[in-house]
Order: sequence, then structure tokens, then C-alpha cells
Amino acid sequence: MPRTYSIRTTGRTVYDELQAAIYPIYKKAGLMGVLFLAVLIVGVHCWLAIAIVHRFATAIFLLVCVCLFWVGLLAHFYGHKLPEDPYSKVEAQLSKYKWLPYIAALLALAAVTAFVLTQSIHSRPRLQSFGSLILILIVSILFSDNPGRIKWRPVVCGIVLQYLVALAILKWEAGREAFRFVIDQIVYFLGYTSAGTNFVFGYIPVPPNICGMDGPFSFTSLPILIFFSAIISAAYYLGFVQWTTRMMAVLLQWTMGTTSAESLNAMGSVLIGPTDGALLMQFALPSMTYSEIVAALAVGYSMIDGSLFALYIAFGACPTLLLSANVMSAPAVLTISKLICPEVQKSRQKDMNTFSFPPTEAESLLDSICKGAVSAMSVIFAIIANLIVFLALIAFLDRTIGYVCSAVGYDDVTFNKGLGWAFFPLAYIMGVSDAPDWETQKDEILKVAQLIGTKTALNEFIAYQQMQQMLVNKEIGGRAQLMAIYCLCGYSNPSQIGSQLGIYGAMCPQRKKDFVTAAAKGLLIGSLTCFMTACVAGSIVSTDMGCLPTTNPLCFDVSNGTNPRWVSAQ
Repeated sequence: MPRTYSIRTTGRTVYDELQAAIYPIYKKAGLMGVLFLAVLIVGVHCWLAIAIVHRFATAIFLLVCVCLFWVGLLAHFYGHKLPEDPYSKVEAQLSKYKWLPYIAALLALAAVTAFVLTQSIHSRPRLQSFGSLILILIVSILFSDNPGRIKWRPVVCGIVLQYLVALAILKWEAGREAFRFVIDQIVYFLGYTSAGTNFVFGYIPVPPNICGMDGPFSFTSLPILIFFSAIISAAYYLGFVQWTTRMMAVLLQWTMGTTSAESLNAMGSVLIGPTDGALLMQFALPSMTYSEIVAALAVGYSMIDGSLFALYIAFGACPTLLLSANVMSAPAVLTISKLICPEVQKSRQKDMNTFSFPPTEAESLLDSICKGAVSAMSVIFAIIANLIVFLALIAFLDRTIGYVCSAVGYDDVTFNKGLGWAFFPLAYIMGVSDAPDWETQKDEILKVAQLIGTKTALNEFIAYQQMQQMLVNKEIGGRAQLMAIYCLCGYSNPSQIGSQLGIYGAMCPQRKKDFVTAAAKGLLIGSLTCFMTACVAGSIVSTDMGCLPTTNPLCFDVSNGTNPRWVSAQ
């Protein structure tokens, strides 16, 4: 039978929990299994103590894992029933002072504005980013279904949360180093995929280091998706995904006042990606309000799957910026959603303790790993098919537009340049370039505008590939790269509409009409979310945080058959 994960509400003692946890092990493995587990736990702690004494630096990762184990164990014993939102009690006591929330919102916005202005007063690009943030909020209000019903708590708290995350990751040295440590471990872990690809495909993923001879993309980068999908599937089977998502969602619910469904969907998408995060809403969809549905669909446009991180990092997307963009998008997408589609119905998803996760179909841990790996194959073939079609389409449009324009005397006009000109005003207003002279600024703004246009018209995958070539050719600087990474970090393009309707329509066919109307709003919200996170990051960062795509510094040049030699890959 499938295992069902639900949030329990009954209070039990630690002894009851310990007995309930040990009994299944005793039933399956007997007394020896329980003793083996106890010896294993004690042994790990002894090994950790020895590792710390031997060399503390190399024991940090093991120490973090053990601490997370105990945090999870304590939360399992004492976290069955989450306390109510503290704000709701305060709100009930102060309900007669209707003007108080507005004053609190204005004070919070004033504090954020004052802080950002003092930090960026001497930097025009950073001031432009902050001004663009305000403009995005104004545009969201103009497109609102019901401006008079907007609740300002999720808006103000969402903006504050974004700045707190950005400050912790981009400005605070200790936070940046901690975040970088986590990212390095994730990238290092995903790197083990090469052991499988090298065995299966032989020398194809790692060809001889000859100039111009790189491993085929479908054999080097895409297999990471298989490994990542298998790990996430195993984590879901063990309940780790459900528990982590729940703990992270509590932060959003307590601060922004969003419902359990909205909070869990947003934080689940940060953890496992918006595609799989949407599946967490399976049992909640029939009873969700229209505003909650719009927020759920918008999440699918505003983030990317974690399985693609390693690919985009290879394209030159800085790991810290890429993951922080996904984290910042969680409060950002709910902020924009509650501006464009404010809640006007009574939600039935307010209690986090009553939310149930969909069951896993795997019969065992190994079965979950196998199912996760196999399920990733359809994603890989979809990426390959889309790349072939879209790259061919771009080449065709470049040639066609170039021919039509050259016929009337305008040479060197391409599809990408047309996209750049269309999005040039947006990129300029956002302050994407800090180059010292206007000509360099104009070139960088046009390049970033091209990337935004490619991501909006086609998809972010091709846009990140184009960014890689721009970085190799040194066509954009560090700030332009930073702004581009945030702007591109989302699935906000028309092709995603079909995917969203397919996923949600299959889970809840009776609400297809709501999904259809919410899909277009979700696309707008997702696009504004990506621009919003870019503006937040751009308003507080002035230093060059760019990083180059991973390349081999030297390669063997055989183009001159009589004099082959090692040369720089650049």
C-alpha cells in the first residue's frame, strides 16, 4: 500500500513516539536490528568526536549532518502540532484599531526605504534598481483584480523577507560563507553523477582535451537530472521533503500571513522545484480559493528546478546567486500574487496541521530511487527536443529577419537584437550596468535585454547558454551578470502555460476553468517576481560578484597539423 504522509495533530509523549519509531524496526529486523541501529548512532557520534579532535575543518560537514539529525528528531517528537500564527492573536486583540496595520506597514516600508537609500545613495545603478522595485509594485497594483481588498501584511512582510535573505547572503560575510559552503557541498554531491556517466558512455562525456572538442551536452550535463530526481524521490519516501517543507513554510505563514497551501507550495518549490512542488497541492486543490490557485500557478513561473542548478552553474551562473534567487522568489511571488489577485474568499487552508501530502507510490527505498531516476528520463528528452526546436527556430528567424532588413538597407539585424531592443527600456530602468562610460553601458544593457527577451519569448535554458557565450567573450560585466542571473531564474515564458495547465488539470479536472484564467495571471506574476528579486539584489550590491563559466584553461590545438601545441582555451 502507498505510504501516506500527513501532519498529525494528536499529542503524544516522547516515550510513545520512541516506541512508535522503534516498533516497526523491531517488527521487521528483530532485536538485532534495534541493537544495530543503536550501535550505529553511537558509532557515528564517536567517529564525529575523533574527527573533530583530528581536524576540525574536515569534520564540519559531518558535524552539520549530526546536528540536523538531532534537530529533526526533536522536531519529530515535539512538533506534531504547530502553534497558531502568533499574529492572529494580536490581530484579534487590535481589531478595533483598523488604522494600526496601515501605520505599521508604512513604518516598515519607511525603514526598508531608509536603509536601502543610505546604502545606495552614491550609486546610480543601485538607486535605479530600488526605483524599479517600487515601479513593479505600482504595476502590480494597477493590474490588481481588486485593489481595495489588498491586504498589506503579506506585501510588506514579503519585501522585508526578501531584503533579509539578500542581506544575509550577499552582504553579510558569515552568511555568504555559510551559504557558499552549502552550495559547494550540493555541487560536489551532484558531481558524483560523472561516475555513472563515465561508466555508461565511456569516453564520450570526457573526450580528449583537444580545442573545440567538448563532451556532448546530453551526455555530460543532463544526466545530473537523473541523479537529482532519484535523490529527491528517496527523500520524499523517507519523509524528509515533507518535514523540511513544513518547517520552512511555517516561516512564511507566521510572517506573511499566507495560508498553509500557499506557503507549502512556495517553500516546496524552493526545495524540490516548482514542477514537483505543484504535486504537493494534489489534495488541497479542490478546496483552494481562486487567489490561492493563482498563487500556486505563479510559483511555477517564478523559480527553476534544483536539478538544473549544476547545468546553469556550468553556464556561468554563480551558485550563490542562483540558489538565493530561488529562495528570494518564495516571498516575492506571494507578494506580487496578493497584489494582483488579493484574497476575497474565506480560505479553508489556514491550518498547517491539517494539510496532507500526497502518498508516495514506491514500495521501498530502492523502489523510490529507481522510480525517481526513470521519471527524469522524460524530462531529459523534453529538454533535448526543446533545445533542438528552439535553436533551429532562432537560426531560422535570424536568417529571415536579416534577409528582410538587408533588403531595405539595414544589415546585421537579428532576432536576438530585436528582443534586445524590445526589452532595452526595462533593462535600463533596472540599472543592470555600472560601466563607467555610456557606450559600454549601452552594450551591456542591450545584452542583458537580449537575455531577458530570450527567456521571455523562448525559455531560460537558452538564455543561460547565451549568457555563457557573453561571459566568455567578456561582453558583460559583473553587475550585468548578477542582474541577468536573477532575471532569468524562472520559467516565466508562454511555453510553460501548457505545462502548468497539464499538471494542475490532471490533478483536479473539475477546476480547469479556474486554472485557465489563472495561468495567464501566473505568467505575469512570475515575470514580475524574477524582475523583483533582481531589483532587490541590485539595490544592495555594488561589488563585482560575477563568476565565469567553468572551462579548461588549456587545450591541445591540432588545427595546424605540422605544429600541434597546447594553447589557452579562451
